Amino acid sequence: MNCNIVYVGIDVHKETFSLCCYTNEKEQAECPQKVDAHYSKVLNYLEAMCFHYGDDVMFICGYEAGCLGFTLYH
Repeated sequence: MNCNIVYVGIDVHKETFSLCCYTNEKEQAECPQKVDAHYSKVLNYLEAMCFHYGDDVMFICGYEAGCLGFTLYH
C-alpha cells in the first residue's frame, strides 16, 4: 500500500476548531481553516483534503485532549 500520509492538527475551542495539514515532504503547515465546533465539519474538511492530496491519502489526526476534545473522540 503506497499512500500519502498527511498529518492534521486540530486546535479545539468551544465555538470553533482550527485545522491545518502537514506533510513531511513540504515540511510546513498548509490549508488552514477554521470551522464550527462539530465533528461533521472536520469530516467535511478531510473530504476536501482528499481532493487536494489525492485519493490515496491517509490522515493522521491530532488534537488537544482537554475537556473540549471529547466530542471529537466520541
